[in-house]
Amino acid sequence: MVKGYQKDRSSEPHIQSKFDDNKVRLLTVPELCKAQSVPLHLVNEVSPNISYEGLGQGIDYLQGVGVGMVIARDVLNGY
Repeated sequence: MVKGYQKDRSSEPHIQSKFDDNKVRLLTVPELCKAQSVPLHLVNEVSPNISYEGLGQGIDYLQGVGVGMVIARDVLNGY
């Protein structure tokens, strides 16, 4: 996902309607959180536009956690 996802550009991922093959929709904020492993409570208190923007500029949450753990480990071990 990229910043501006909510603008509904044709290059963005869409979900096809279960009921009508001609209709598609954008992922909801909770669906985007799940796709990027982001805990929903991190974006729950802000507007959907801000949530989409923040999620669009981010990386998979678990990758960020992993990088943080490696940095913390190396700092604590004096590397």
